[in-house]
Amino acid sequence: MSRQSNLQPIIGNRFQGTAHEKTLQRTNFFSKRELAELPNVLVPNEEVLAIISGTYIAGTAILCATSHRVLLIDKKMIRLSLEDIRYESIREVHYSRQPIMASIHLYYAGREMQFKTWYKNDLRVLSRLVQEKMFKVGEQHTEASRGDVDYESSHQKSGYGDPLQQANNLRAQLEPLELLKSQKQAVASSKP
Repeated sequence: MSRQSNLQPIIGNRFQGTAHEKTLQRTNFFSKRELAELPNVLVPNEEVLAIISGTYIAGTAILCATSHRVLLIDKKMIRLSLEDIRYESIREVHYSRQPIMASIHLYYAGREMQFKTWYKNDLRVLSRLVQEKMFKVGEQHTEASRGDVDYESSHQKSGYGDPLQQANNLRAQLEPLELLKSQKQAVASSKP
């Protein structure tokens, strides 16, 4: 079953999944383009934990909390705006509820994002979820710095891989370029 077909029943549903693992899903008719774009943005083994329709500074969008990050997707006819916010970069989450709408402010990497929605209680659940993920990532980093966690296995679980392996892969990709460069230098030095 493709990811696209998994997203079809999202519109209008509040919770989907088993009792053990529920996904918060509050979207509306205006979110069809964003929902269609979501499978293209997800990385392998990334799970969608919550999706909420609403607005931000540039118009309507969806705010999506996944197992790895928070995504803001705004898809229009001729443009796509995508904010990818890693949990480890989020410094503060501020939830505010007004009579008609609720808003969430995410402060990350020297930036701020505000998202508003009329699904007030659901946004509160999403903000708690983001805070829990933030703290969990922070605890993992603290444990890794103390040496309590195996660095390689924790990064493989998160889907980002080992930095040493990434460096070796990059070296392997650059070797043909170095060989080509040395061949060009040999040809240039042999010409009178």
